[in-house]
Amino acid sequence: MGGAPTQLEGAALALAAAARPELALAAAAQPELAPPGYGWALLKLLGALLLVCALAYVVLRFLRRQLRAARALGAPSLRVIEHLPLSGRQSLYLVEAAGRCFLLGAGEGSAPAKLAELDPEAVRRAEAESGAARRRSFWEILSRGASTPPASRPPGEGGPR
Repeated sequence: MGGAPTQLEGAALALAAAARPELALAAAAQPELAPPGYGWALLKLLGALLLVCALAYVVLRFLRRQLRAARALGAPSLRVIEHLPLSGRQSLYLVEAAGRCFLLGAGEGSAPAKLAELDPEAVRRAEAESGAARRRSFWEILSRGASTPPASRPPGEGGPR
């Protein structure tokens, strides 16, 4: 411990010196080591954290490349072109499935309903015209892709429920 030895420590050293004098000299010659501080432990912890973060980064980059390669090999047969929330519980979806385009309505507590089938070429043209300069409008794609205007449909066919 620090400073002068206590009586008990002194007695232990005396017995050790009597039994084996070389051990007593070696024990007296060794300086007391200070207890390790928290700085070293914090440094080791930060190093381990940095190593784990670097490993996670490398793994995620690898998986991202693998996912891109898998997508490039087989084009998905289902794609959500656009989503428009109408209220907190209802939404419209413009979906491409197997080369065909559909307008779907979805709401809480009910199955999605097919509202209309749209011309895929018209939808693709509308997507291309919207371009990267500005975000495409759902209504723009819908109005250009509709094969029959909603007003000319017979009652009860493909309308909202």
